[in-house]
Amino acid sequence: MEFSDTAPVLHAIAMAEASDEPLDLPTTATELQVSEPVLRQRIDEIEHRGLALSGLEEGLHPILLNAGRQYLALTGEIDADALTFLPSVIDDLHARRALLRGGVVLVDEFQDRPALRRRCGTRARHRPARLRSRG
Repeated sequence: MEFSDTAPVLHAIAMAEASDEPLDLPTTATELQVSEPVLRQRIDEIEHRGLALSGLEEGLHPILLNAGRQYLALTGEIDADALTFLPSVIDDLHARRALLRGGVVLVDEFQDRPALRRRCGTRARHRPARLRSRG
């Protein structure tokens, strides 16, 4: 997803949201000098990455989400993993990136501690002694 292709669509979404009007695909495509199918594809990518809600299917005005505003502010300088990590759940690109990094650190820590891996190897080892005999 190229910033130069995505930013104008995000700006068009923001304008439609501000005017409380549904996104007019033919007019927007003409303004952006792209075909309607290309515009629709870009909107689908934007929605898939959790940057905006188009409102096209519902006939509602679009919503530029917090992650979309951050994407614009960052001029697209965000790793692809953060863009696609839990986009429908986390509306914050910085939080997505932090969670990804935290997960990597956690896995690295876990791999560096063989004693911890051995202790966590089976569920029975986590149960109190009085429950282990019951299975």
